[in-house]
Amino acid sequence: YAEKLASHLHSEGHSILDLGSEEFTACSPHPVFDPEIRLKRFRQELQDDEVAVILLDFICRSRIANGTMPENPVAVTTIVSIEAKKAIAEKHITVISNICGSAEDPQNIELQAKMLRDAGVIVTDSNYQSARLAAALMSALNERG
Repeated sequence: YAEKLASHLHSEGHSILDLGSEEFTACSPHPVFDPEIRLKRFRQELQDDEVAVILLDFICRSRIANGTMPENPVAVTTIVSIEAKKAIAEKHITVISNICGSAEDPQNIELQAKMLRDAGVIVTDSNYQSARLAAALMSALNERG
């Protein structure tokens, strides 16, 4: 069961955010086109002392895309990796990610996944696996109190 946040600007409890939804894109482009939206919220969540798990997904551009997406939409991986590594070490935040794409996409998704893993990010094969893992971690944290 889910409830809408009182404000999309601040997470409450166990929150799942779709940064591509209307609340986030009303005055700015979709995060696929402007990764700064994602980075800003990622940094905000890293600063929240109540955050224990962050779930991310990266979307690659297909070779047949119309060119409107950035040449390398997962270039933010470097920034995310550096900031995640610090948060994982200092705040014990678990960061989970997956990369939506294929080996035929122009981005090197294996390299992107390696960069994330090297930073301590758990990389899964799908959004489904990421969500299940995040849910299991949150459930375990709730049981621990």
